[in-house]
Amino acid sequence: MLLKNCSLPTLFRVAASMLTIVGVAPAIAQEEASDARFGEVVEVQLVNVEAWVTDGKGNPVLGLTMDDFDLLEDGKPVEITYFSEIGAEKLKAIVESPPQEEKAPLPFTLEPPAENPNLSPAYLVLYFDEIHLTAPSRKRLIKDVRPFLDSGVVDPERVLILTQGQDLYTEANFGSDRIALEQALARIVKSGTSGTITEQEKRLAIGRLQLLWEEIQNVPTRGADPCDLFVQRARGDVEVYARMAANRILITLENLNNVSSFLGGVPGVKTLIYVSDALEMSPGPDVRRVVEELCPGRPEPYQYTLPDSMNAAFLEMTRSANANRVTFYAMQPSGLRADFLTTAETRGGSFLQGTTLISGLLRESDRSGMNFVATETGGQAVFNKNSFEKDFVRIGQEMTTYYSLAYTPPHGGDRGDHEIKVRIKGRDNLKVRHRRGYRDKGAAERLNDRLFTSLFLGLSENPLEARLGAGAMTPVNEKRFALPLHILVPAEKLTFMPQQAGSLAGVTVEVAAKDPEKAKVFRTRTTFEIPEPVGETNPLIDLVMSLELEKGQWVLAVAVRDEVTQETSYVSTAIEMSPQPAADPKS
Repeated sequence: MLLKNCSLPTLFRVAASMLTIVGVAPAIAQEEASDARFGEVVEVQLVNVEAWVTDGKGNPVLGLTMDDFDLLEDGKPVEITYFSEIGAEKLKAIVESPPQEEKAPLPFTLEPPAENPNLSPAYLVLYFDEIHLTAPSRKRLIKDVRPFLDSGVVDPERVLILTQGQDLYTEANFGSDRIALEQALARIVKSGTSGTITEQEKRLAIGRLQLLWEEIQNVPTRGADPCDLFVQRARGDVEVYARMAANRILITLENLNNVSSFLGGVPGVKTLIYVSDALEMSPGPDVRRVVEELCPGRPEPYQYTLPDSMNAAFLEMTRSANANRVTFYAMQPSGLRADFLTTAETRGGSFLQGTTLISGLLRESDRSGMNFVATETGGQAVFNKNSFEKDFVRIGQEMTTYYSLAYTPPHGGDRGDHEIKVRIKGRDNLKVRHRRGYRDKGAAERLNDRLFTSLFLGLSENPLEARLGAGAMTPVNEKRFALPLHILVPAEKLTFMPQQAGSLAGVTVEVAAKDPEKAKVFRTRTTFEIPEPVGETNPLIDLVMSLELEKGQWVLAVAVRDEVTQETSYVSTAIEMSPQPAADPKS
């Protein structure tokens, strides 16, 4: 069964070893052998850096030239090979104009303007972290984002709206019109209140410590120090809270990492507005500090078992964002809240008297991750606000008004992470924001990012003229089916290299699959060595991979790469996993 209509010339079939798409590793030895035989093309690409310059009052500084900038990679100066000041006058006119009437949606394209590839349009992602976001906060933010979307700073077709619970959901995809965006925002306003649980859990953890403290004060301890018993019994409450919070944070980081990956195939500047009431880098120490404040200056009879610091996970996520030119603006819409401990310290007034320090630590912990992701990617974090209209105007300005610098990396495709520093010569009073680093991607990582773009956004690029077909599905058990996936490539599109045993082509195929409603992605990859067909007219190479998926609908994206030329096709399709047999691809 072909997943797309096409005529089939002679089939030249190459079958991969049996692979499931549930995390089984690809045929590594086969791939390594192929890499050694066919080699890898090293591509040295320009590194683009967007820089925002402000004065001491936070006002943008315009009119600088290339001679005003110093650019360093890993602490060493590099030559700026491209420089431009992007869009200040155009943006000013847009922001000051009245809201435009609803326009018919424009054809959606990810191609940069032909006259200048560095002037790709800006793309906006609104990301609502429903795990850490309460209903009132969500409503407050959406009220102010609507005028921003109406302003025309960003075309509706270049806006992506995502919500994240345990999984990631697309509420409005790139290519939407303003009506579709409004419908998505209306759904989010009416959605559940899962984030309330996260906020309440910290309050409840502190509340339980208060109840425990009061209980111990009122129970005879027969001469023992009440703190000995309190510290021992409080340990469990602190550890349970920390573990639950850490699990939620890891879910968020995994989803944000996936978003950064599939945005890698979108050209130009991508602005991601992360909306959340909290994102901690190290959950637990702030709640443990409550215990330490009640029983200060004494050794703990029991060592706390708290999750490891999540610095490494945060750093990996922001490196992915920087590698894909995604700038984070973190917005905490909970507003100017009352003291966090107000609801916890009530009865008797003896619990945590003078809690200014503790309250500050709790707020700092909640904001730590939001500050980090914004700072590392060149964006900003917004706290202590009840209104966000001015902040959205500023974000709109920065999306389309910035200094664009580019340079050729001196190392050339080493696949490493590198630090970037931008300075203004002789102007110490000016502040420069920019992404703090980038990853020099190899071919495999670029393929992965572009594959994710095809999977999540449905965008195809097919120079090898690859087509997809499916064989007969067979049940594995009550829930799962095996599917022979056929990747059909005209032999004339591949490059065959002379070898001792005859000419061979190397083709890497990577398949990604996801439930349309969820973010989790299953992937598998293998490399085929294909003998050159002899004596056949217009042969079609049939690369067969066996996937094992649960019953239901799936979105598939397939990357097909010629290992000699590195030319790659990306195609995607939807498929229904069901017990109905499929036709043989020869038919």
